[in-house]
Amino acid sequence: MAKLGAFLWRIKTFIGIALALLLAGFFLSAAKRPMEIAIEASYDEGSHSLAVVQTVLYRNPGQKPLGFVLFHLQPNAYQSAKTAPVEKGKEKASYPAGFSPGALTLERVLVNGEEAAYSIFGEQGSLLQIEMPEPLTDEAEIRLDYSVELPNARGRLGWSGDGVRLGGAFAVPARLMEDGKFDQSGLPAVGDPNLGEIADYALTLRLPTSFVAAGPGLEGPAEDGTWRFRLRDAPELLVAFSKGYCVAASKANGVRVRAFAPTEEGAELLAEQGARALEVYSELFGPYPREDYILAAADLSSLGLEAPGCSLIDLRLLRGQGALLEYVVAHETAHQWWGMAVISDQVRHAWQDEALAEYSALLYMEATQGESGFVKHYNALVRPAAEDQTLKGLPIDLPLSSFESDELYSRLVYRLGAAMWHDLRVEMGNAGFLRALSGYYRQHRLKWAEPIDLLGALGPRGANRAKEWLSGAPRLRGGN
Repeated sequence: MAKLGAFLWRIKTFIGIALALLLAGFFLSAAKRPMEIAIEASYDEGSHSLAVVQTVLYRNPGQKPLGFVLFHLQPNAYQSAKTAPVEKGKEKASYPAGFSPGALTLERVLVNGEEAAYSIFGEQGSLLQIEMPEPLTDEAEIRLDYSVELPNARGRLGWSGDGVRLGGAFAVPARLMEDGKFDQSGLPAVGDPNLGEIADYALTLRLPTSFVAAGPGLEGPAEDGTWRFRLRDAPELLVAFSKGYCVAASKANGVRVRAFAPTEEGAELLAEQGARALEVYSELFGPYPREDYILAAADLSSLGLEAPGCSLIDLRLLRGQGALLEYVVAHETAHQWWGMAVISDQVRHAWQDEALAEYSALLYMEATQGESGFVKHYNALVRPAAEDQTLKGLPIDLPLSSFESDELYSRLVYRLGAAMWHDLRVEMGNAGFLRALSGYYRQHRLKWAEPIDLLGALGPRGANRAKEWLSGAPRLRGGN
């Protein structure tokens, strides 16, 4: 009888331990679920402003209780010419009609239905700190009521002509870093980083009926000017709209590709090129991670920019610049793998996504035009940077704050970074190189990845060679 009792006790103990482990796994899994962000926004065309009600189911992304949480209010960076994220000497390109301010004005902050204390700070006035009524261990509902004044500017955020871009228009939860501190990065004048923590977005956008909206996760046609978007596992949501959009659609490996442009011909061309790029990269690196992909022509001061599930392409590229347009579409689409699916720190380690996206565009040219297409573009774009003596000894792994001009940033990070990736391809062999990148993508898909994760995917030999490039040591050798 005693033996039976001891046996039953062991069984109960085992069940208790198993149940505890199961519950621990459940709560750990729940803590790591993305935040949920629901946004109701209405656009007033007369004042070029948004009225926004934003509800965030804020889930503590760390292991320790939080006394406060941090949000980025990116429109505040545009409040003055001094703080606006515009490179010196290029103000005219961003503000053709002269400087125009933008701002986000908070009206109310609630935590779990109660008024909450908050403060706005930072060099650009773009950081919002919300005090928690008690240390946050699990989750809390945060409601933000605010208005956004959009600048009359070309670029990621602003209005010009018949078009509007809402890149960074909404409040985004700041990333909690590995050291337990929030990322307090502002918007730099050089580069175009996503700053937010990973979240699931649901946006209801009300527009005058004359506008057509473009954005990832668009749910059906608009009803009475109401547009709805859903986007999962993303650091930010970008939407654009215009009175002049024509729409075209295509498919690539089961993914719906939708393109928006001022003409039917332009929309069809964007849809075709976007679908082709998705097919190439899905074959090289692994399946595209979302159900749809959006390309929209927009009034930009750059050639293009990326966001999760969406790329904006400068509308001027649709006016007879076929070769350059295809390359820009290839580069921006590559970001759907590098930067938007495998999410990396674009402020501190821009090479991790930009250099790889640039080299991926060369791989696209090789896949669609053969070796001659690769060589043509490599010699025109990459080799001059690789042979540029003024870049010799400069590290590729630099934060955006190190660059005073986009010209140096492009030559060093994009072009010389692409030379690094070609050197690694020669070093590792084509099969080993692509196997490493597809493994890196598979392991970190829709997650944050650090530079060490990418280097680790290359293996000891590839990682050591990459570190030489990143620190500024090597330049051309056999194979480049």
